[in-house]
Amino acid sequence: MKHVIRIFTVALFFSLTACNKEPQGFGLQGSSIRYRTKAFENPEVLAEVKGQQYLKGQILDKSPVLVDLNGQENDARIALAYLRVVEKLGSLKPLGQVEIFMPESKTPLAQMLSRFDREPTPGLGVVYRAPAQGPVARFKDIEVTGDELNSGHMVMQSIEQRRFQEIAQQLNSQLARILLGEKAAAEKRSLQELLEKDVYPGQKVDVSDAELMEYLKSIGFAASELTPELKPRFVEALKLRKRQSAMEDYVAKNILKGPIDVSFTAPQAKLNLNSDWRPVSGFKDAPVSMVAFSGSNCPDCVPFINALKDTMSKYKGHVKLNWIHNFNQADGIAHMMASGALCVDSLKHGKSVEFLNAFAKDSDKVDENSFVAWAEKNGMKGDQLKACMMEKKNEPLIAQHLDYARRIGIVANPTLWVEGRTVQGVITPEQLDALINDSIRTKGSSWFQAYVRRIKGLFRGE
Repeated sequence: MKHVIRIFTVALFFSLTACNKEPQGFGLQGSSIRYRTKAFENPEVLAEVKGQQYLKGQILDKSPVLVDLNGQENDARIALAYLRVVEKLGSLKPLGQVEIFMPESKTPLAQMLSRFDREPTPGLGVVYRAPAQGPVARFKDIEVTGDELNSGHMVMQSIEQRRFQEIAQQLNSQLARILLGEKAAAEKRSLQELLEKDVYPGQKVDVSDAELMEYLKSIGFAASELTPELKPRFVEALKLRKRQSAMEDYVAKNILKGPIDVSFTAPQAKLNLNSDWRPVSGFKDAPVSMVAFSGSNCPDCVPFINALKDTMSKYKGHVKLNWIHNFNQADGIAHMMASGALCVDSLKHGKSVEFLNAFAKDSDKVDENSFVAWAEKNGMKGDQLKACMMEKKNEPLIAQHLDYARRIGIVANPTLWVEGRTVQGVITPEQLDALINDSIRTKGSSWFQAYVRRIKGLFRGE
């Protein structure tokens, strides 16, 4: 008994230690340079290292990407303001111009609205006015304030994520070189000598064919389009990325030795889910929340579903998952699987992801005629499942799922949200592990706490 008490005490100690461990800041995935947000007196300060402040103009003014993102954000806000006016009009027939109190855009209204899968309302155009205090849009007695614009829309959040990526990349790249230059000068050496003797040795900068293929995949370039003329350019680009990574690693370990104080924060994608929506997998008190937007048989859905099932098993007790069915409404198989998964959830709580995973493995063998027989082979009672689907009790919930995904701008199947961070399209198991582990660390969840949740879950029937 004494040994049991000792083991429990040690486990509790490590659990509390893990809970109280301060997160190591935020930053770009794959980069060893980390940040923590600080309020500076001078709003133009971007970062501070060892008492030395670096202004936004020094680092960011060289980026044409940020200029383009500013224009995209303005266009998105104009489109959202216009759509808010249309929403407030209701069934009234509009005729005239919506006054927009934002910087004038040269982008046609139809093009701005297309990003939101919408079209201009007949008879309702836009006219630009000088930005001022007050509403951001007005049509007759209808006004739209800045606070009303739906910042939770994925188009806006995608822009913010890209802005964060660009700011962080510029800061990592330029600050690493600045700090290495200062170190070289203090040691009366050239920067190149420091790089060749201290930074690059031991770092593998050569590029294998496998690495090149993986890099092309990550940037969305088809390997079939790689010509002999293009290959050297991609190889050199990848070598530069490796050299930059080597510099960041060296700076993080030998110069910074901790997070950099910065004036910006990591973007957080906000979701306001209905707490009654199903299905939900995992334990209700698990600290890390995930939301998956996906169908069942899109090209990237099968590996996505498989990865999620493995994740829920691997991090059991740490993670809970809310599934939002999202698919092309003309896809009968996807609709059938959504209905079936919700029926499974109502019959066996928390089993819907396993059910979807089983389908993912057999998706090329299952159709409307063989569905019930296939479900029976995978542990379901066919008569109960068939009765549930015939009653169509879950159709309103499926409609809510589809409407919610459209309303917040989910454009890619699959899309995964993990504690404020969103990944669209293909996600590798390695990326998923990195996201989950970072969230677990930030939430301060230990293995011991996860084990306790699993024990409680047995008594709650979860």
